Parts: sequence; C-alpha cells; structure tokens
Amino acid sequence: MVYVPYRDFNPALSDLGEGGIEVASAALNQLLPHSQAGRASLLAVLNKTRSPLAPNVPTAAESGYPDLALTT
Repeated sequence: MVYVPYRDFNPALSDLGEGGIEVASAALNQLLPHSQAGRASLLAVLNKTRSPLAPNVPTAAESGYPDLALTT
C-alpha cells in the first residue's frame, strides 16, 4: 500500500467512491453511507466488538488480525 495524505477526509471519501483509491480507514459513520450506496465495501471494524451500526461487518480480530484494534 501507498499512504496518500488528504488535508480533509471528504476528498478521500469521494476518491474512494469513485475508485481513485482502493482502501480507506475512517470512522464507521463516515464510511457507512458509501457502503449502503454500494460505492465501498466494509471489510472490518477495528473495535474489539462488532458495531451495532454494521453488525454483519466482522472485527479485525475475527478477520485474522487479533492485534489490530483501536479504542476511542
């Protein structure tokens, strides 16, 4: 992967939805509308438990990355 810095996340969301970038890491509430519209796929949440906003999206630990977790 190549890190692509953005000054603001809105252009990153636009690029993600248009296919300009392939991966983004952001708060679920920022990515969920893009997922619901079919412009992005949610691969995992970085919480220790699944999110009630997207209960079908596995955690990173469930996806095979047990040390990848963020706490906010």
